[in-house]
Amino acid sequence: MARKFMVRDLNPIDPARLAPKPYVEKYYFFYGTLMDPSMLTRVLNLDHKPDLRPAYILNHKMKMWGPYPAVLDGVAEGQRINGVAYKVKSEDDEKKLAAYETGMYRGKGVMVHFGGGGKEKERVVGCMFVWNADEAVLKAGMFNMGGWLEWERRMGE
Repeated sequence: MARKFMVRDLNPIDPARLAPKPYVEKYYFFYGTLMDPSMLTRVLNLDHKPDLRPAYILNHKMKMWGPYPAVLDGVAEGQRINGVAYKVKSEDDEKKLAAYETGMYRGKGVMVHFGGGGKEKERVVGCMFVWNADEAVLKAGMFNMGGWLEWERRMGE
């Protein structure tokens, strides 16, 4: 047995195994305030307008936490939630998104659907933020971007 460990210790470590893995870009699905390009620009500190793609997810349920939408983890057969998808290009941007969402939400993998309206449909495995707190604080409802933008404008006055 000692000999086995001696031989292993003599084998050099491949530096490629120790090198950090390159970041793999992925789509994030947004269904609330981050659908607003100006909000996403601020959160990620972008110097350009983000490229948002119309997208949707299936079989999830949305409720409201004050003016903010909350998608619940689990299956709501037949439900469709419309939103946008943005390709996140760095781990730093993922951390910024998680900080913006606070601990009330957590990241989750999801199938993101693109297309429709006569176009060929495309789908990719992506990520989204789902509710991570007591469901009892949520109320029934759907997110309204126009209403949220008006609410944000009034809060800024």
